Amino acid sequence: METSKLFHAGELMPHGSYGEYIATDVIRHGYWGSDPDADDQGYYEVLEFPNPPEGKPKAVSHFFSTVTGHALVASESVVAAVGFVLSSHILAVIRKERPIPGYLKERMELLGKKRPWFFCPYVRVTRIPPGITPWEVRRAWVGIVLPTMGRETGEFRGLRIGAQNCGGYRVAGGKALALLREYNKIAAERLEENFPNLGEAELIFSAEVCEEV
Repeated sequence: METSKLFHAGELMPHGSYGEYIATDVIRHGYWGSDPDADDQGYYEVLEFPNPPEGKPKAVSHFFSTVTGHALVASESVVAAVGFVLSSHILAVIRKERPIPGYLKERMELLGKKRPWFFCPYVRVTRIPPGITPWEVRRAWVGIVLPTMGRETGEFRGLRIGAQNCGGYRVAGGKALALLREYNKIAAERLEENFPNLGEAELIFSAEVCEEV
């Protein structure tokens, strides 16, 4: 896959890997892509989390398929994760052709289309946010699903969509504008007129007007 060329085994992955944003530091120790001619596209990788969130494992074996979605097998160490064998039996489990074996029940998650915990969430804007931008522009955000860069972490250079100090979600300005343009070209043009450098900055969408999807 194209993203696999961005980094090598044992290196810290960029937070914009997979074409999405990653919520925590990740080191990849192995990566295997599917046959490019196969109908079922995907990959298998071993990931280490140097500082995992509370309750999350130090390492996982991560399987993704366009048919079955995501599956994770947690491990207590990178060595154990690397030693995990993605056999035909395990593939049958991921495809739900067999039940999860007893030795994996506490470690294996079949997520399907649900995103893994180490990916930043997507959010849908569900309410018209308050703010300094014109009402027609703020209204145009409602219903749009946005890829986030995680929650706000102090100071930022950009535009706040909604109230302050509400645990907002960070969204790359260029990506947000592109999505807004798909829904409402006039609103996007008006926003760019008022904030001409927004494509190079970021937006903060208040949590109170969003829901994770």
